[in-house]
Order: sequence, then structure tokens, then C-alpha cells
Amino acid sequence: MEKEQISQFQRVLEVLLADMPSQTRDEIAIENVADALDQVQQGEERDLAIRRIESAFSRIQSIRMALDRIHAGEYGTCLRCEGEISAKRLQAIPWAGYCIRCQEAVDWDARQPGGGRFDSLIQG
Repeated sequence: MEKEQISQFQRVLEVLLADMPSQTRDEIAIENVADALDQVQQGEERDLAIRRIESAFSRIQSIRMALDRIHAGEYGTCLRCEGEISAKRLQAIPWAGYCIRCQEAVDWDARQPGGGRFDSLIQG
């Protein structure tokens, strides 16, 4: 991948990181309410807020790891097969750490009971 392309991806990643919304714990605060229906609704809203916070945290970590790979000179290289991640994929998901083939395998493995077998298949 050309140096200019990498610089463009770095700028995009930095903007994405700067634009990530800051989540607060206020969204998941527990309030005591007398009505059982209100308790259920607040519980659902709290669960949704927790999922949003987890998702945002995961995205931030992925972006930071991509920036680390840029600084290490490893950006655009699949973390599993060490093949090149296509520019088209990086344009869609600039923090991608896997080529499409390996990402599909990782996703498939994560859905399987007991997950985590992908690593042994790749290495063995």
C-alpha cells in the first residue's frame, strides 16, 4: 500500500476517534421506581445503553489498534494470514484487522459453541 493511502487512512481513523461520542455512566444508573412496568422499561433502556457503551468501546479499541498498526508499518496486513487487506475493504472499514476471508472465518468461529477454534486451524 502506498504511503499516501496510508496517510489518508490515518487521517480518517483520527477523525473517527475524535468524533466517537463520549458515553457516561448516567445512562446506566439504577433508579428506584414503584411501578413494575417502569422497572422493566428502565431495565431495557439500561441494557441498551450498556450495549451502546460496549460497542463504542470496541470501536475505539479497534481504531486505536489500527493507528498502532500504521505506526508499526503493519497497516493493511491481515492479522491472521498476513495477506494484504484490500483497499476497498479498508475504505469501508478503515480499522479492519482481517482480510474478508479471515474475518468470515473469525465470525463463523465466534458463532460456534465453544468458539476460539479458528486459531488452532490457522496455526495448525
